[in-house]
Amino acid sequence: MSEPTERDSVQVLHYDFNEAEFQVLTQTPGLFVLADQYDPDWDATVDGKPATIHRVNYLMRGVLVPPGVHRIHFRYEPRSLREGIRISGASLLVTVLIAGAGLFQRRRRRGVSGRPEPATEEPS
Repeated sequence: MSEPTERDSVQVLHYDFNEAEFQVLTQTPGLFVLADQYDPDWDATVDGKPATIHRVNYLMRGVLVPPGVHRIHFRYEPRSLREGIRISGASLLVTVLIAGAGLFQRRRRRGVSGRPEPATEEPS
């Protein structure tokens, strides 16, 4: 077996609290392990295609990588945040509908009872 011409390497392209991107060069298939906490709300892609995130050593997360040069992207999108946004949006919609119905009824009552009474002349 001969020595590989290039060594396996990882280059950090972007690393933020909710997002991370790496360029990986590997000669053989492997598991790219990120020493960050595993959470099921993380999504990963390898070269833009969805990838399964594996729980590594009970704490970290990893993605299978085939040989070659690949771009790995992790993105954190908590389900609780998405559900909270949906619930807040629905609540806002219900509030606007109730307020609109109240204004509509108020204008309708004014239209019925707000008509000026016909003037009656007093006898002189």
